[in-house]
Amino acid sequence: MIEHDPLAGGTPVQPYAEPVPEPEQQLAEALADDAARPLAQTAGRIEQLPPGVKLSSNLDAYEKERPEEPFWFQHGGEFFHLLDPDDVDFQDIIVGQENPRLMLHVLLEEDQRDRFFAKRMPVGKMKKLIIDYSKHFGLTDLGELGGSARSLSGMQGR
Repeated sequence: MIEHDPLAGGTPVQPYAEPVPEPEQQLAEALADDAARPLAQTAGRIEQLPPGVKLSSNLDAYEKERPEEPFWFQHGGEFFHLLDPDDVDFQDIIVGQENPRLMLHVLLEEDQRDRFFAKRMPVGKMKKLIIDYSKHFGLTDLGELGGSARSLSGMQGR
């Protein structure tokens, strides 16, 4: 059906055949689709181990063996605090591994980020910060936390 708005001055308008669902409706439909699938196709909640199976690790009972002192550093006349790596979501660490700037974004408290990134930091100081941080928390393998020289030098212009 074609609608015509006499006030618009003439051109008939074809309405969209189906209205676009609201985000809440889309989420509800996706959840309903998941619930309708057999358990084998979804990541169902398992509240009890099958008979004869031993629990290999209980992360719900995990507590840090020793609380670490916070990592504070001074840069550009200000003091900043980096989060303990044990308190950061592993997914954020994975995303930041190849980008030192993004890693610092993850490790800095939210209220410190703008102040920190407004300051220039030469590569040598960035390397020292990474080394000091890793020593402080006993990280033996930084992986890509330190980034390559190329990725570190790319930070200076940001």
